[in-house]
Amino acid sequence: MAAAAGRPPPARPRRAHVIARAETRLELEPTDIAPPATEGEALRAALAVYGFPAYDDDEGGFTWLVVPAAADTPEDEAYAGLHFRIASGEHAERPASGHDQPWGASLYDDEGEYVTTLNSAPAGTTLAEDCAHIARAIANYSTTAKPRQ
Repeated sequence: MAAAAGRPPPARPRRAHVIARAETRLELEPTDIAPPATEGEALRAALAVYGFPAYDDDEGGFTWLVVPAAADTPEDEAYAGLHFRIASGEHAERPASGHDQPWGASLYDDEGEYVTTLNSAPAGTTLAEDCAHIARAIANYSTTAKPRQ
């Protein structure tokens, strides 16, 4: 009735949902945390777990994220050392629902020369699985990478 009268429906109280098993009790509480709007936001969240920042960049219609191999590198120095350029196909900022190609993470040196590409997630993975895979691969590689002399 409220919608028909042009008023929004009354707010429903937020309640915790309880899932109980004999050995476990788990409460699920509603939150205001929204899912990522873009595939880049999802990858940023996965990288943040390992302490890595991700900076936007683009050229000629292509978008990618720049992730310095040294996690404490500020944005204005992201290209000054070893860094990853990450995109899904030719993009990094499509809607999360449009993520249809695995992330590709290529490593470049401070002169912009290609070094290597990390293995992508297996075909058929979800966006969350793909983000977790590439974030873990970057963290693992970054702990073993040595700057070129």
